[in-house]
Amino acid sequence: MNTLWLDLLNSDWHDYKGGGRDEDRLENRQWLRKFLNKWEALQIEPDYPSIIKEFKALRTLIRRMADDFRSEKGIQKADLNSFNTILENSPMVSRIEDVSQGYSVSWYSINPGQGSILADIASSFAEILVQGETERIKICQNKDCRWIFYDQSKNRSRKWCEGGTGCGNLMKVRRFRDRQNNIENKQHNKKYRDS
Repeated sequence: MNTLWLDLLNSDWHDYKGGGRDEDRLENRQWLRKFLNKWEALQIEPDYPSIIKEFKALRTLIRRMADDFRSEKGIQKADLNSFNTILENSPMVSRIEDVSQGYSVSWYSINPGQGSILADIASSFAEILVQGETERIKICQNKDCRWIFYDQSKNRSRKWCEGGTGCGNLMKVRRFRDRQNNIENKQHNKKYRDS
């Protein structure tokens, strides 16, 4: 699965440990350069102010579309039109390539540049829409995190992200500590009542 759309959505980072810090990683030139390195064919130096603005607009659009699917409203017609306009900005050609166990088809942009990057990201989200498994798009239930992930579990039951933050383990530790504190408080209250 192509996760470019997830990388873009999660560029809106929140401190999953509860420290209250937020960072728009699109504003971090080092993070953005690393993100742009995924397009090796990009021969131009990007216009940072322009691409940041376009990435933020696409991030907002994909987030709204994902939220609409989770709420079962379906994509708004205006959002679908905006999304299709982005997809149309990058004419693609296919090329067959020899790989270790046969052949594969790869797609390449005729005009590598900002428009094709945006279309590439939009295409990665379009694949999810076409597969029809939008219920697998989830937001981590750690209220401090808000990381968006694609639930690939068999029964679609994941509640927390795992990858970069590992909220599943963090939440287990928090629940354990809460239980321990409750036990200690009950023991303390009982001791206080008995004295």
